[in-house]
This record gives sequence, structure tokens and C-alpha cells, in this order.
Amino acid sequence: SRTQTDLDIGVNLSQRIASTGGTLSLQSFFSRFDDYLNESGLFNAAPIFIRYEQSLFGLNDIKWKKKIEPLKLTLASKQYNLAIESLSQNVTEAFFDVLEAQNDMSYANTNLQAIQELKEIENKRIPLGTGKYSNVLQLRSEELNAKQIVEQAKYKSQTATLKLINLGAINDRNINYSLPTEIPNYIVDENMA
Repeated sequence: SRTQTDLDIGVNLSQRIASTGGTLSLQSFFSRFDDYLNESGLFNAAPIFIRYEQSLFGLNDIKWKKKIEPLKLTLASKQYNLAIESLSQNVTEAFFDVLEAQNDMSYANTNLQAIQELKEIENKRIPLGTGKYSNVLQLRSEELNAKQIVEQAKYKSQTATLKLINLGAINDRNINYSLPTEIPNYIVDENMA
């Protein structure tokens, strides 16, 4: 069986004071001790205990935080706007890289078709005696070069499209892009820039 009990109850409230940097505390506690063998008890209480702590030579960090935090918020906002502008510029450049790559591929395919048609015409002229076999060989060489240029253009188009996908601007690789018909007129707020 127990022969003693000890009971402690306390409340502590504290608040930093912005103007001075100190701490104001309000405390209240109650303590009771009972000894059942000796039939005695002790009671101790402080209904209200007020305390103020102030550093004499330290700086007031609350006051400085109030001055610095708005500057940090402004800096973060400007960094966010700069990141958005940078992303917009990157997406625009990637879009026009895709357009350029698609135009290069279209031009390379057209060039390849023209060379193949010329080679076919030259092959038909040889039996007639009006064509030269050296011209056919030259056109075969040009056809191989044109096929290589088509493959390079495909690679350039795929790379540019993947860059646009990685920037999160599109989801589909098989889109055929065209130049915009209208260029929007954006007005940039000087405070946001």
C-alpha cells in the first residue's frame, strides 16, 4: 500500500514582446505532499507569479525578423516571377525549335523525293541514249546524302519535341505544329518584372 502521495499542478504562459525583445511569463503552480504514516501534509502554492526576462546586450531578433521577413517575401516573389519568365522563354524557344525541325524535315523529304525522281528519269534516259550512267551514280550519291539529312532532321525533330515534353508544355509527340496566326500583345507590369 502507498504511504505517501505527491501532487504537482502548474500553468505557464509566456509571450515575446516585439518592441523590446524580452519575454513576459505568467506562472501559477500548486504542490501538495501527504505522508499517511505520520498523518502530515505539506502544501505550497503560488497563485500568480509574473516574470520578465530581457537580454541587456543581445539584439532584438523579433524586431529584426519583422524588418527582414517582408524583404524575404519580396525576394521570393521576384525569384518566382523570374522562374516563370524563364520557363516561358524556354517553352517558347523549344516550340520554335520544334517548328524549325519540322520544317527542316519537310524540306529534307521534299529534296529526297526530287532527287529520287531525277534518278528515275535519268535511269529511263539511259536506254534511249540521252542519259549518262555517271549522272545516275551522282544522283545515287546525292540520294544517300539526302537520306542522311532526312534522318538527321528526324532526330532533330524528336529531340526538340522531347525537350518541349520535358518542359511540360505538351503530352503528345505526334503533333504537327504551325506558326501562330496572331502574336499576342502582352503588357508587363513593372512591379512584377
